[in-house]
Amino acid sequence: MRLSLAILILIGTCLQGQVLGPYGSAAGSPGSTAIAKDSSIIKSWATNCSVLRGYWDIDKPALDTVTYGQAADAIGPADGQVVSLGDSGLATFDLAFPISDANGPDFAIFENSFSDVFLELAFVEVSSNGIDFVRFPAHSLVQDSAQTAGFGATEPSLLYNFAGKYRGDFGVPFDLAELKDSSRVNINSISHIRLVDVIGAVGKPYSSRDAFGNVVNDPYPTAYASGGFDLDALAFLHPSSLAEKEYELRQSKPYPNPSAGQIHWPKAVALSVYSLSGASLLAAEGESINLSPLMPGTYFLKAEGLNGEMKLELIIKI
Repeated sequence: MRLSLAILILIGTCLQGQVLGPYGSAAGSPGSTAIAKDSSIIKSWATNCSVLRGYWDIDKPALDTVTYGQAADAIGPADGQVVSLGDSGLATFDLAFPISDANGPDFAIFENSFSDVFLELAFVEVSSNGIDFVRFPAHSLVQDSAQTAGFGATEPSLLYNFAGKYRGDFGVPFDLAELKDSSRVNINSISHIRLVDVIGAVGKPYSSRDAFGNVVNDPYPTAYASGGFDLDALAFLHPSSLAEKEYELRQSKPYPNPSAGQIHWPKAVALSVYSLSGASLLAAEGESINLSPLMPGTYFLKAEGLNGEMKLELIIKI
């Protein structure tokens, strides 16, 4: 959003006197854990997202829910095009391929803050079945004796495991290993990632609290159509083995085609042959299938990968 010089000066003034915390500092500064949107460690981006809008101001539900952006703005690479969640809003990514815990952080969430200190926050949760979600243990050391105003400032090093702690174009990393002791999620088969907008209102019955019971203080109220957490993108930091194998299947080709005997399809785990009317004629496990029982003609060949399948025309010659 475009802000006046007066507002930027106000934000800087609000930040004066805040001490540094023990967690990752602002993007680009020593000790930061921020991941740039063009970082080489990003391997892919989320391709599916649904959003349940929250309020302009949860204290005034008659104002209705926020309206800025669309769920589609949260898919693909981080580009500054966002969907706003509003107070208590939710965004859920249904992953095309499950992700698993690997060395270091596994994914990163991007918001679109215009500065290092205007921070609208969200909790991050994961699930292995789309029903049971486990929240990353977030920690806020931000004071909660005085409300952070709508354009107030927050020191990012006072925050841990909150999406939105870094300015636009920089993602907050999350490591699935932190949830390894949870009995409600399999960190080696994560199918959904959910963001829950932090209601940063101090002294309210609906105030958000971190994993330690601390009230989380972030800008409130933000009573406008783009209020609350602004979701830009979800980046994956490790290749998905299932995604890689599916990609390999789609990039490979069966050979020889036309064929008079065996046909091979690299990376397939099973092959089957169908008539043009859809009748199943042959099936075999692995990358090869023997076509000798079939008469010359045109058929369909289907290859099954570890997560998906492909079908194309097969010609059997004499």
